[in-house]
Amino acid sequence: KTPLNAIIGFSDLMLSMADRFNAEQVREYTKLIHEGGHNLLRLINQILDLTKLSAGRYELHRGAIDAGSALASVRTDFEAKAADKNITIALDAAPGHIVHADDSALSAILSQLVANAVSYTQSSGVVTLSVTRDNGSVCIRISDNGPGVAPEEIERILLPFEQGGRSIADHTAGAGLGLTLAKALTEAHGGTFTIDSAIGEGFRVTVALPAP
Repeated sequence: KTPLNAIIGFSDLMLSMADRFNAEQVREYTKLIHEGGHNLLRLINQILDLTKLSAGRYELHRGAIDAGSALASVRTDFEAKAADKNITIALDAAPGHIVHADDSALSAILSQLVANAVSYTQSSGVVTLSVTRDNGSVCIRISDNGPGVAPEEIERILLPFEQGGRSIADHTAGAGLGLTLAKALTEAHGGTFTIDSAIGEGFRVTVALPAP
C-alpha cells in the first residue's frame, strides 16, 4: 500500500492545488509519483514471480552466461543509487566464469541482492561483487560492510514480507521479498543460496550456480 499512498496522495495534491505550484514543485511531486509507480511495479513483479515459482510454473530458458559480465551490468544499473548514498560498488570478477542459467532470472537474482546491499549499507560503505569457481559450480558473492544481521535472524529474513535484522532506518521502499525471490530463483536453477553475517560484520550472500 505504501507506493499507492504516494501515487494517490501527490496526484490528489496536484489535482486540487495545481494553480499554486511552481515548476520546481511540480517536478518534485511528479518524481515522487514516478518512483511510487516503479516501486509498486517491482512489488507486483516479485509477487507474480514467487507465485509462479511456488506453483512450479516459472519457465527457465538456460544458456551459457558469463557471471562476471552479468555482475558488471548490474553494477552499472546501481552506480547512481549507490553514489547518492556515497557507497562504492567494487567489482572483482574476472571474465570466463560461465554459468548455465536463465538470463533474465540471473539478472533478477543479482539485482535483488545488489539493491538489498545498497539499501542497507550506510553512507561511505562498500558493496563488493565477486565470482569464483568451486567444484563444478560458479560462486557469485555480493557482500557489504554494513551493520550485518544476527545469525539467528537469517532464517526469518528469508521468509516473504520479513524485514529487519539490519538497520530498518537504512531500508527504502522494499516489502521484504527480495531475498525470498533471489533464493527461490537460485534453487530453481539447482543452485544453493547462502547468507553469512553477524552484527557489525557486514552481510554476504553466495549464489552457487551450476557451470555448463
